[in-house]
Amino acid sequence: MCVSGSDLYFAGGNTYWKNDFAHVLPYVHVSSSSAIAVSDTDVYVVAQIDTPHAVYFKNDSLIDLTPGIVTQLDDAAGATGIAISGSDIYICGNLHDTAVFWKNGAVNYLPGGYQAIGIAVSDANVFVAGYNDMNQPVYWRNGVLHPLQPQDAQVTCIAAFGNDVYVGGATGGVNYALYWKNGVSVPLVGGAVDFALLVKGGTIYAAGLADPGLAVYWVNGKMHTLGTGSASEA
Repeated sequence: MCVSGSDLYFAGGNTYWKNDFAHVLPYVHVSSSSAIAVSDTDVYVVAQIDTPHAVYFKNDSLIDLTPGIVTQLDDAAGATGIAISGSDIYICGNLHDTAVFWKNGAVNYLPGGYQAIGIAVSDANVFVAGYNDMNQPVYWRNGVLHPLQPQDAQVTCIAAFGNDVYVGGATGGVNYALYWKNGVSVPLVGGAVDFALLVKGGTIYAAGLADPGLAVYWVNGKMHTLGTGSASEA
């Protein structure tokens, strides 16, 4: 989900919505979409297609970030998240079992990384959340890896504000929702997992799931219940 001016955009499957109006991506083999961003009048959708290439759509045009991959021979690739800063487009994902991000189509490998989940850009800092090659939760700040604790926690989302980075997810085992601010964990009381974060000014919004199967959101740590289901965007 993203907001541009007074317009609200959602993406899911092979479709995105601008407010209440659905727009189907003109490619029949889109299996899912994982992120959307809007800059001026341009709409960007990160999607997964029927071949393991990392791709995104810009105004309905498919852009392949991995055109040289021969899928029968090479490891799979995929795109998972997007951030736009000025005229620069950042997309994170995976290439040859390694976490990466692309800046304007140029690939950057993340040291020690196995999987990238989300990306955020703030004040010229590039933040990526994901997992290292031991499948432990981490984030990268300008390519420098920072581990997160506990080691069996899951990472689901990322946001940035100023010089601060917020990574959302849950502890391992019996899940408890939390986020890490600059690597320090902050519990989201009553929650099982949070799937999205948004930081505006001094306010931290999170959306996710609480037991037993309730969609919830938090504002500065205070939980609000939406009903049965799962909230996945903040």
